[in-house]
Amino acid sequence: MMRKILFRMDIRELLAVWFITSILFLGCIDTGDVPGLGPKEVSIDLSTPEGVSEAWVKYKAIGEYDNAYDLYCDDEYYEQVDPDKPYPTREDFIRAMESAEKTGAVTDLSTLKVSEGDPITSSRLRKYYGIGTVADEGYKVKVEGKWRVGLGVAAISNVVKYRGRYCIAQGLQ
Repeated sequence: MMRKILFRMDIRELLAVWFITSILFLGCIDTGDVPGLGPKEVSIDLSTPEGVSEAWVKYKAIGEYDNAYDLYCDDEYYEQVDPDKPYPTREDFIRAMESAEKTGAVTDLSTLKVSEGDPITSSRLRKYYGIGTVADEGYKVKVEGKWRVGLGVAAISNVVKYRGRYCIAQGLQ
């Protein structure tokens, strides 16, 4: 009986059935971090230094560059700890991230590993990040993963608690 039904369908009807079945099937597949099909939202927890570092990487990986930039500390923080050093503007940051995306230098979220943050304890670094004066506390958080092009990447995020929230102390190295 199935054979008769298929033979009675013309090619357009058969393609339509195949197309609809494919769409339904694709909706059941976890597309993970496939460009264009990956997640449009990420789970984040901004209540910890590790969560802020993880959210920053996740936002960059899915192209939410404005949200990633918002995880940096406020301009007032940078003006207090290093008033002479210029920091990238939102536009410069977004332009750099779009360029990185074109080269595949974007983290594959399935490989993301965020280590527990280590408190910044050295007196030199505490002074440099304004810990105890401008910021309440500070951490170095190691983030590891692989870029979509397959290269391994590891970085240290410098996260401080400033004005009651954890934020990334961008560019301060």
